[in-house]
Amino acid sequence: MNNKNIFLGEPDKTFTYLKSCSPKVSQLYVRGNHIEVLGEKYNGLRVGIIGTRDATQAGKNDARKIAQVVCNYGGVVVSGMALGIDGAAHQGAIDVNGLTIAVLGSGLDQIYPTKHTNLFHKIINNGAVISEYDLQTKPLAWHFPIRNRIIAALSDVIVVPEGTIRGGARITVDLALAMGKPVCAIPGSIRNRSSELPNSIIKDGATCILDPSDLIYELGMPSNPIGWQLQTNKTESKYNSSILIDKVLANIAQKAMQKTEISHITGCSISQLSGILKQLENANKIRFKRGLYEIT
Repeated sequence: MNNKNIFLGEPDKTFTYLKSCSPKVSQLYVRGNHIEVLGEKYNGLRVGIIGTRDATQAGKNDARKIAQVVCNYGGVVVSGMALGIDGAAHQGAIDVNGLTIAVLGSGLDQIYPTKHTNLFHKIINNGAVISEYDLQTKPLAWHFPIRNRIIAALSDVIVVPEGTIRGGARITVDLALAMGKPVCAIPGSIRNRSSELPNSIIKDGATCILDPSDLIYELGMPSNPIGWQLQTNKTESKYNSSILIDKVLANIAQKAMQKTEISHITGCSISQLSGILKQLENANKIRFKRGLYEIT
């Protein structure tokens, strides 16, 4: 596990997507085993899943399922590691050995909420945690609305399973829309306060998600209906499995292929495959060119 904090000055010069942030992101601390998911050259889609801390169990389950599906299709889950929807989203990614990014409202050495200490370390192992705040900075209330601009900028699309009109998720939604990012939401009962925000933004034109496949379609990939049953068993191997890596490399050596074709031939899920392909790219054994992976 990478326990070192990486400091970046003027990170908007390293990550151009941060140029849309106001106020400017002048510094960034990064920690994790898969910091490549922050990079400009990362091929996977980054999906922000945000919402209320006071989520219902159904809302948390929906966030977790959406995250599982995103990772199974090769995406990365972005959220804020708060209680409720955020924590469920990160957990969904971890359920399937997927990749996830947490944007904190405190220094990287100030884990908040403390209830998520174990989750924090799992996110480091399965992705990255980032913060614009110096080490030892406490999780002050006003830090969280400000950090939401980073979640919006980092995400290619925002999904709201549950949220309130006056909550922090509303801020993230407005920021994402101002940046030109698509926003999706899961509708709920008009009697459920936690469904205020999703229902409101759907009324205003956000994509309505009635099945996780609706999000996959929004991301530009065909998908049959998936359903909301949670995937609970970790049946996949770790990213560094030498057998899987060799299998993937051997097939690419035969011909250049798309990620979905490699997944079909090797039997690797998209989430597994994303990690393996990134390892091989970092080792300069393969490259991504014109939509295909090929031997270098």
